Amino acid sequence: MNDAQYLTQVTPEAPVARRDLVNRWVYGLAIANLIAQIGIMVTEGMVRVARNGLAAAGESCADWPRCEPAAEGLPFAGYYTTIDVVNWAMMVAVVVIAVALLVATVKMQPTKRRPQRLHGWAGLPLIGVVIQAALGIAIVMTGDQPWIAVAHTAVSAVLVAISAWLINRLISPDVPTRPSTGWTSRVMGWLLGILGLGTAFLGVIATRATDETGAPLVLPNQLEGKDIGHIHAGFVILLTLVVVAGLVWALRSQTPILVKSRRAWITLLVLLVAQAGLGLAQIFLELSPVSVVFHLFGSGLVIAAIIWVLTYLYNRIPVLALAPAHH
Repeated sequence: MNDAQYLTQVTPEAPVARRDLVNRWVYGLAIANLIAQIGIMVTEGMVRVARNGLAAAGESCADWPRCEPAAEGLPFAGYYTTIDVVNWAMMVAVVVIAVALLVATVKMQPTKRRPQRLHGWAGLPLIGVVIQAALGIAIVMTGDQPWIAVAHTAVSAVLVAISAWLINRLISPDVPTRPSTGWTSRVMGWLLGILGLGTAFLGVIATRATDETGAPLVLPNQLEGKDIGHIHAGFVILLTLVVVAGLVWALRSQTPILVKSRRAWITLLVLLVAQAGLGLAQIFLELSPVSVVFHLFGSGLVIAAIIWVLTYLYNRIPVLALAPAHH
């Protein structure tokens, strides 16, 4: 059914229930896909921390599943091979879920009868995983080149955003998006998108550029890792201010969709504050490199939360997304 046909059938007064747009299996796979995409960010972080720890100690990993005894005190290094295997297993799980999601979206009702454009979007996680796997192989083949590692992590962040957006897309009618409250939604949406993307990308670069054990990044204009870290912190502050403004806006508004968005704004703000606190603690308290893994996990949650907020700022005709199916 195309957009024009939906527009003749769906109105704000007659919304479509979720059961008429997606069944529980497809919806469950979409949620599993998001969880897996965040999970792969965590396991990748564990691999990187373990590898960097080994490099710092000049150790290798000859005896599976443990490395040389001298490396046992380093974060994750004692079980580097095991972590690497877990990461590859996680990649297989991500591929299996992505394939299942695409097949289920295309083959199962009611998504089977929906536009091919939606089917294409459901295939993006699989395409992204293939690109990510290719970058992972390139990292191994080229000796962990930092810019390839940056691209690898950046693809993970994009996949989390796509996966979070796909969940909402599956329970929304196939009509064009529109700003929920006119120009204010447009401005807030663009600010969240630009600052969120910039924060995530700069965070990845800062992590790699300040890595004392890996090959340094060649940064433009003679920038150093700490300079990127400062810019990243500036983006975090700006993003947090925008979120605070958005939350105040939602709390003061009586517009139904903004009232519903309050929980999403609050969740995003809490995650940002937690991430900022962890980032500052890493700098000033010299936390264990293990904190990098938690920071990556938090980054995945922040990205998903930003997409959650954006689904309220830009929406399709209202859907009874949370209404239980009645038989």
